[in-house]
Amino acid sequence: MPPPGHTVRTYKPLKPTSGVDVVANDAAAAKAREAAQGSYSAVGGQQDVAVPGRQLPPTDSTPTPSRLTKKILQFPQNVQTGRPTPSHYIIFDRIKLSPGKGSEGDKSITLQDKKKTSVAQIALYMPASVDVGYETQYADTAVGAGAELGASIATSIKNIATSKEGLIAAATEQVPRITTALGKAGGDMANQFALDALTSVVGILPGMGGLAEVAQLKANKVITDKMELFFKGVGRRSFEYEFTFIPTSKEDSRVVNEIVNEFKLAMLPEYTSGLFTDSISDRTLTVPDLFDIKYMYLDENYRTRENRYLNKITTCYLTNMSVKYGSDRYTAYRPDDFGAPPQNTSVSLTFQEVEIVTRERAAKGF
Repeated sequence: MPPPGHTVRTYKPLKPTSGVDVVANDAAAAKAREAAQGSYSAVGGQQDVAVPGRQLPPTDSTPTPSRLTKKILQFPQNVQTGRPTPSHYIIFDRIKLSPGKGSEGDKSITLQDKKKTSVAQIALYMPASVDVGYETQYADTAVGAGAELGASIATSIKNIATSKEGLIAAATEQVPRITTALGKAGGDMANQFALDALTSVVGILPGMGGLAEVAQLKANKVITDKMELFFKGVGRRSFEYEFTFIPTSKEDSRVVNEIVNEFKLAMLPEYTSGLFTDSISDRTLTVPDLFDIKYMYLDENYRTRENRYLNKITTCYLTNMSVKYGSDRYTAYRPDDFGAPPQNTSVSLTFQEVEIVTRERAAKGF
């Protein structure tokens, strides 16, 4: 139920364009309400967050009006869920970078020594599910007998050099380890050296190609390198979201159009002046804007909170966007002075983080 003293606004559904075969408008409105069921209506928030819909009395978490100067877009405009449980939504902050101090812990060159300014905020209903994937990258690499022995000896030398007990004592401790390593590798090394010698000395004679392979085949044995799995790095996470907008009022149609344009403009560059000249260059482009994404909810006291059960997301680029107007069949509402608003607009968005998530970040909820 809405808070005491709150007036619920309702919008009269638009009529479909005459002569167009459309689904029943009541069904479209019902589908819109169902799609937005996870979105709550409130203004206020944590940090600089505005949330869709109804204005509530100030709380400890409600920002001052002077802080809410950026462009605010939200869909749905006003949804009365009537549910006693908290509701959920997702925030997309469009970010512009400028020279500045930056945030502590930034590792990416993109964000280092840069100030982030939110110029627009898009609040949308929570998708049916959110997915996050973590990837570590490994490579299967061959390790020869000589390389393995060299690594063992190098480790012993490092232990001697960094020892706090004195070089003589450290060397005395490491010599048996080196001797043992040589003994273990002796047979493998001898076999490998003998095979290499056959190949390099005899193999150059006419008609002797493939001698090493034949020797191994005759013995019914093969000398191989060890295969080890080596860690190479961490893959960047990407996030995909799909939203379906079914406006039920003229205001909804305008907002949906603005939301689509806001995402579109943020992900694209524009021509700018050259690196060392002031004139506009047709070879120089600005870097697109970024996004900060937050999963939010309203608690029982109608105060906005970031949902810490869901993963945090570092700053992202919007790398892919697709827009679909219409569903099984294109339908539109009655035209206004701007055009004929589509009855159904679907948007697919793919974001990729500029920073990698390491153990330190994962411990903080990323």
